[in-house]
Amino acid sequence: MKLSILYFASFLSIIIVSCSSVQNTEKVIVDRRLVWDDFKGKVPDNSKYDSECWFDVKWEYSNLRNVNGKAVFDFTDLPYLMSKSWVRPEAINNAYSDTLLNHEIGHYNIAKAWARELRSKVRNTNFPYYNFEQKISSLAENINNKYLAMEKLYDDETNHSLNKSEQRRWDAKIRYLMNLYLPQKQ
Repeated sequence: MKLSILYFASFLSIIIVSCSSVQNTEKVIVDRRLVWDDFKGKVPDNSKYDSECWFDVKWEYSNLRNVNGKAVFDFTDLPYLMSKSWVRPEAINNAYSDTLLNHEIGHYNIAKAWARELRSKVRNTNFPYYNFEQKISSLAENINNKYLAMEKLYDDETNHSLNKSEQRRWDAKIRYLMNLYLPQKQ
């Protein structure tokens, strides 16, 4: 079974959640920082913002087995930068560019923290086989709701990166969350 939750985290404080499937134009970027070249989407004609970061955290399980009434399975999750992420060309080479990119990276890093927390909690939970899908979906939804609220708070408190002291505080908070759920070697 494959499940995917689409997040819209942007320079806007709007967050939309819906089901989606990851398309071939999405990128998994886990071993480097985002750069403006990653933001290739079309700039909306009616947007008053300089950039938007769209990401998708896709998770799936496979090889589900019943071992003494417990669900045993393989679990995979990854954050994807979606191809519709965009930046205005004039925002790339101005004095505000690095600040803006750092803010958008913060959105993507929140997605990475979401995926890492989900992976950690799934690995450390014994799921009963008989209602495994319900239990894992409930866990994912709870973590999803936590990070959706965090996304909104991130934009509100940083004023979309304009509040520099709050942006620095959030940068530290996001680093902490990412380190809290570091990927484990298997």
